[in-house]
Amino acid sequence: MSRQEYMRIHGSEEFHKQDVEITRRMLEENRFNCVIDCGLGSMTSSLQEYLRQYCFKNPVIYVLRDMEQIRALLNLGDRSARLLEAGDPSHRRCSNFEYFNLQEPVTETQTPEAADRASPTYSFKLRRAQEDFAHYVRLITGSASERAVSVSSFSVEVPLQDRAFTHALEIPLSVSGSIVNFEELHATGDAVEILVDQWVHGSPSSVTKLVAMARRYIKVPIIYSLKLSDLQKESQLSAISHGFRLGVEYLSVDLSKDMDTLQTIVGLRGGTKIIGTSKQNPGSKGWKDPTLQATFEKAVQLKCSMARFVFPASSMKDLSALNWFKEEMSQSAHPLPVIAYNTDEKGRTSQLLNSTLTPVTHMSLQQGTGPAAMASLTAKAAVRALFDCFVLDPLKFCIVGANVTQSLSPAMHNAAYEYLGLQHTYTTRNIQSWSDIETLARDNHFGGASVVQPWKVKAVGNISSFSHHAKAIGAVNTLMPLRSDAEGGIMSLKEQALARNRAGPVVAWHGENTDWLGISVCISRNLSPRNTMQPRSTSLVIGAGGMARAAVYALIQMRCRNIFVHNRTVANANSMADHFNQWIKQNHSEHDNDFGQVRVLESRDQPWPEPFTMPTIIVSCVTHEMLDGKPGSDFEVPIQWLQSPSGGVVVELAYMTKYTALIKQMRDFREKNALPWVIVDGISALVEQAMGQFEIMTGRKAPRKAMTAATHVALSETRHLPIRHSTRQGTGQLLHHGLEKRRHSSPEDLAVPEEKLNAVDIVTQTDNDVEEFIHSAITKAYPTHHFIGEETYSKGTTSKEYLITSAPTWIVDPLDGTVNFTHGFPMFCVSIALAVNGHPVIGVIYAPLLNQLFSACKGQGAWLNETTRLPILGQALGPLPPDAPKKCILGCEWGKDRRDQPDSNLHRKVESFVNMAAEIGGRGGKGGMVHGVRSLGSATMDLAYTAMGSFDIRWEGGCWEWDVAAGICLLEEAGGLVTTANPPEGWEAEGRKIETAKLGGRLYLAIRPATDARDGSETGRQSQERVVRGMEEGNKAGLSETRSE
Repeated sequence: MSRQEYMRIHGSEEFHKQDVEITRRMLEENRFNCVIDCGLGSMTSSLQEYLRQYCFKNPVIYVLRDMEQIRALLNLGDRSARLLEAGDPSHRRCSNFEYFNLQEPVTETQTPEAADRASPTYSFKLRRAQEDFAHYVRLITGSASERAVSVSSFSVEVPLQDRAFTHALEIPLSVSGSIVNFEELHATGDAVEILVDQWVHGSPSSVTKLVAMARRYIKVPIIYSLKLSDLQKESQLSAISHGFRLGVEYLSVDLSKDMDTLQTIVGLRGGTKIIGTSKQNPGSKGWKDPTLQATFEKAVQLKCSMARFVFPASSMKDLSALNWFKEEMSQSAHPLPVIAYNTDEKGRTSQLLNSTLTPVTHMSLQQGTGPAAMASLTAKAAVRALFDCFVLDPLKFCIVGANVTQSLSPAMHNAAYEYLGLQHTYTTRNIQSWSDIETLARDNHFGGASVVQPWKVKAVGNISSFSHHAKAIGAVNTLMPLRSDAEGGIMSLKEQALARNRAGPVVAWHGENTDWLGISVCISRNLSPRNTMQPRSTSLVIGAGGMARAAVYALIQMRCRNIFVHNRTVANANSMADHFNQWIKQNHSEHDNDFGQVRVLESRDQPWPEPFTMPTIIVSCVTHEMLDGKPGSDFEVPIQWLQSPSGGVVVELAYMTKYTALIKQMRDFREKNALPWVIVDGISALVEQAMGQFEIMTGRKAPRKAMTAATHVALSETRHLPIRHSTRQGTGQLLHHGLEKRRHSSPEDLAVPEEKLNAVDIVTQTDNDVEEFIHSAITKAYPTHHFIGEETYSKGTTSKEYLITSAPTWIVDPLDGTVNFTHGFPMFCVSIALAVNGHPVIGVIYAPLLNQLFSACKGQGAWLNETTRLPILGQALGPLPPDAPKKCILGCEWGKDRRDQPDSNLHRKVESFVNMAAEIGGRGGKGGMVHGVRSLGSATMDLAYTAMGSFDIRWEGGCWEWDVAAGICLLEEAGGLVTTANPPEGWEAEGRKIETAKLGGRLYLAIRPATDARDGSETGRQSQERVVRGMEEGNKAGLSETRSE
């Protein structure tokens, strides 16, 4: 019987009576593990009275929503809306918690695919609301603290007082309405401190919404602080009580209040931690005033989680007194974490050195000025200052594995360092044995490593401690160095976590695993409500390596009871299943499962086993690359395993290949059978696990937006890198074939090279063949990209104009060093570059007779033969000579302009060469006394050897884009500098910034990579710019730009 029909028969009074009675019975009979919606019955006075009594022992949540949204959703008139809104006070009286239900972002429903459950980009309605509400329920019921038992000491989820140099982003209620984009505030603080600086009609709802916005978009603990000194006591208590209703993690109380009032407040706290705060100026005695000790004892008596002392500085000398105060409080009989700093400009240093919850701001919050005094320092500026004053040390992180040259991790981590102000670096390291990792650890500035195959499992035997999750998985993806203390012993894990971002001797290893986090996020965010986890839910994991172990563990944590594993080596699958079944038995109380739930499917031909339901979750963990000498897999799921009538989610963890065999199969299967399978590529999991790694390694909240953007940029560029393999194979064969043809020809039969400009500007048939091969390959792979090749350009036009636009453009020199080629001199190569927005982002250079393949991709370093990172000597290359260009190797070319005229480039170059080589003081004071002048006969090889560090300086005029594009990318990624060789106007100005060279400038000055001076007197970049200025002074005449070359 419908509601309307019941009311017609029995009347509205009887309906409401029954509605209340049924609600009461439902609440009494379902007190545990349930979330119950009271519906419209909560509007009746009788049920509200019952709820007032019920909430003394049970959580009753008042759910708010934006009134304008409600009006639109229910098509309410003004009168109905006012009546509904007038119910706020009564709803607050019959509830003890409050939650604001935010509207889903509009962007999630903007695309046609977003409404299609079969689409890989489908966004499930209310997904974020579900995540938000589940998080809130865990907070107010205490289950969040229960989950914290397994939290690693290195996690950012540990209590704020157990982390070093944390920051609280202050958001005054009075300016919160001006925040246009809350997502910009993500990772700008380790906590958000809501400053309630106004309390008028509507303020409670505004605060509730502000807390909800902060939780959804900033995702850090909330501190609730009152800034209402002129408010009456009753209203103050009301405002404070509202903070407890919101289930905030921390609430600040003013310790200047009388003890009775404070005890009343503390008695309401529930699961909220209390920060006892004193902002009273103690007067002339400052930090040594005895009243501060008494206030501290007050905080101890109230069982505060932290005590905070803040007042203006009287002088810079306050810092030493502050340190004395902190030391005294640490020696207390009842030690309590202390937050203590001075305000104003004089207190800036104390704020920087304060270890816990230093107040910070963000540029989007600085336009408003309210009654609350706001912080003036951003978290990024504070972190940079800690490095500048040597409190924190620049560390070196890397990713290690069998073949990590193309890894996206450097792009993600380096972007995060830049975003947060961390002065760390992250690179790639291909390793063959564990001793390679031990070699990295000899550097006291080694910060940690990401670990990929085949070392996720192989490394376990060399690690002395593990996180709870890594131990359960039996594999690691994050390696943290454990450092020794002053006595040579190993510090505790808690001490190790506090000492992150600081250098020191490495004596042992700690293993973590964040792969499972990335996998679980991908599954939970894309699993439809119809396929939500139930006792009968079934999943399938493909593979048995370290990533497959993480996938199985993620599914166990998600309470999936029936997990199947398939792997081409059945023994490995059985071993992994045995590992987890044993772990489940040992932890049955945690998962209420006392039976083995991981089973092995030995053959692709077998039917799906009875009586289990078809899998609705499939996770593919197989590699598509060669590993340990074994080829990668192009796995497809057997059709008989894909018969779930409700579809499901498929997670393909491979990401370097855009359309793997599995993704292609699932797209075709979905279209053919109209089943709602959601396909998720590995990028989402990659970013999620990388964020976890970053937080473990640095102790800072990972900036999701910056890391995600860097990942997609790097991925786009990396997917172009297969061109280097075709460069080595296809063009190498053509060049070798051209040489062989010349070698086996008689002098009479040997083709005479075609001259373009003169006898030294020649082109052979090999030039044309190689360019045609490359042009065909690139056009096929990237039909929308532009292409510029030396030979096709030379044939098509005589224009000397700048050739590159902002569009993606491939720039090719099929044979740089043609004269060398015709003479059999090995310094010739093929050069391929991709320019985006007018600047090279990919560079590949192959010298076939030398078997040297140089490659570089923006943000991923420069490499020789894909195994050796450039420069060759690494850090041992050292800084540039202090009196450079003296003691340098100079690379240069004669060029094509051989006119014997006083103002020709030939004469200018000869003059400059002699100036560089002559003794100091010679040539009328122009002598440079370089160690040597080298001419390889190839502008591209000159740049490659400068990137290697073999040349210190490379100087050339008259180059075209194809001569330098790949070399510029290579040199910049190696850490070198490329600028114009023609001193710009005003070049003598002190402090002039050295600009990066632009393609099309024709004149280039390249400086090799350089390290910082050991005494800290000069950075590598500063030494490079010093050499540039030295070259400008030594060549005041310069080289005029000559387009005729």
